[in-house]
Amino acid sequence: MLSIGFFSRRMWRGISWLTTDFDRSPQESSSGEVDLTDSNLYLVQRLMSFFYDEDYSDPTEGDENKEVPLSALELHAEMYALGDKYQAPGLSRLATQKYERSLKRDWVPEDFLRSIAKVYQLTPESNRELRNAVLHHARSNIKQFQSNDAMRIQFKDTNRGVPEFTSDLLQSYIDVPLRGKCIQCGPLQPIQPLQARCLKCGKGGAWWEHDEVI
Repeated sequence: MLSIGFFSRRMWRGISWLTTDFDRSPQESSSGEVDLTDSNLYLVQRLMSFFYDEDYSDPTEGDENKEVPLSALELHAEMYALGDKYQAPGLSRLATQKYERSLKRDWVPEDFLRSIAKVYQLTPESNRELRNAVLHHARSNIKQFQSNDAMRIQFKDTNRGVPEFTSDLLQSYIDVPLRGKCIQCGPLQPIQPLQARCLKCGKGGAWWEHDEVI
């Protein structure tokens, strides 16, 4: 039985997603019960929507609970965490896709930076799909975070407040210093420039190399 107030798991016994993914969840006891009473009803409603339709609505779509202070990015982070908690990888994948679509459709750098704390608070180190999406968009827009004083302060506060993000971002630059488009492999591939311009003298003919150890 799926316990969420008046909801019962028996209502969804015919849905293959539940009988395959949820039956393997450690959250379900040997008695066949899954207790979701500790979850926010606002999120549980969307969890039920995923059970029925393999989808859930964004905060602006049919939202009847206007008092829940969640942005679209924060909601998708919450849904990703539910997918991880109940071992429902399909929900986590959907939440990641929706998170990235929200960024592409309504890019607001302040909202993105605010969502980073939520992502790292809710997701474990062992489940990195959403964290990797955050790192990808952080790298792609990092110059924008230095565009004015307010953005620089918020970016600095984010790094101070979420040290795991700072460590991951630094490691991503160590692992892949430069990314570019390859005509064979596609965009955002690790690259090494063959020639560059020296920023000191302004002349071309420079090339990339690792910093020497002094």
